Amino acid sequence: MIGKLLLMLFLRNILSSVRKMMSASSTVTDTSTLSKVHVKRLQGIEGMPTKFNDVLFYPPNGKEDVQGRLVFFGGDVQDYPENMQVHRDNKHYLRWNLENTAAFLHGQFPQWEVYIVKPCRMQLKTFSCYDNFVKGDNVGSPQYSFNTEGLLHLKLLLTNAIQAVYGGQGFCYKDNSIDSKGYSNTNIDQSGCEMTSTNITELPIILIGFSKGTVVLNQLLYSFYVLDKTLDNDIFSLVKQIKTMYWLDGGHSGGSNTWITDKKILSNFVKLGIEAIIHVTPYQIKCAQRPWVGKEEKIFQETLKRLGAKISRTVHFETEERSLKNHFQVLEQFTTFSCNKM
Repeated sequence: MIGKLLLMLFLRNILSSVRKMMSASSTVTDTSTLSKVHVKRLQGIEGMPTKFNDVLFYPPNGKEDVQGRLVFFGGDVQDYPENMQVHRDNKHYLRWNLENTAAFLHGQFPQWEVYIVKPCRMQLKTFSCYDNFVKGDNVGSPQYSFNTEGLLHLKLLLTNAIQAVYGGQGFCYKDNSIDSKGYSNTNIDQSGCEMTSTNITELPIILIGFSKGTVVLNQLLYSFYVLDKTLDNDIFSLVKQIKTMYWLDGGHSGGSNTWITDKKILSNFVKLGIEAIIHVTPYQIKCAQRPWVGKEEKIFQETLKRLGAKISRTVHFETEERSLKNHFQVLEQFTTFSCNKM
């Protein structure tokens, strides 16, 4: 009897410790309001006909000397803060909600307009599915195709997002454009605002994919290859503005094609002169359950290097155990580390 009581007390202490740990991981809720006074939600922006994505916009510092436009595609779990807050598991990663991520990116690229493309579908409120860019299964694992639809959707989506932000004139940076809930309204009073050019072809573009979001970048590599054969000048005008593509710890639950290894696709990518920047952690490249991830990443970066690409690669937390937290931490650290030039 005494033994059973001691066992019950032991288990109770363990449960109490676990709850404390979970509670500690939820202390990030204070950061969920980090970016509310700056992030503008553009809901239901149309790209290709009948294809819609929400887009989050974070303005650059100042109203002049804007250096470019940054477009970000996030990973599984990442969502609006209020959705993550009420999810049993995802609330523990609330720090990296889409709005905070916009703020992190702004901090790293303060003179760039930041556009975060929200997946059109969050399966089970967790799995990011970029169906408008690349065909995928129920949880968003990609089925890449030789077509330009994803690239065309990106061009139209970004064009319409810019139009929604600027209203054909410019974005109002006044704090009084924020509603009572802390979010900017779609219709903005333009009186007294500084105007900025909205021409999509006038500014360079950076594309960033994190975790599952790298499937969009991978599909674009297929689109670049097809575009080289079709010579669609309208779409190519967007490609010419893309200067850098960041692959941040790419991964998905499919059994292959986490990284592109097809030499003809990579050769065509190199011809475009777009810089490839890779940041990885042991969470992806040393996953024993998915050994192909590390193998494919090695082929991807080594092939690009041999082909003469402008490429850099950084491994974060290399000596630490695999950790989902460190996986997310890349979002805050990828521009603070010196890249190991290859």
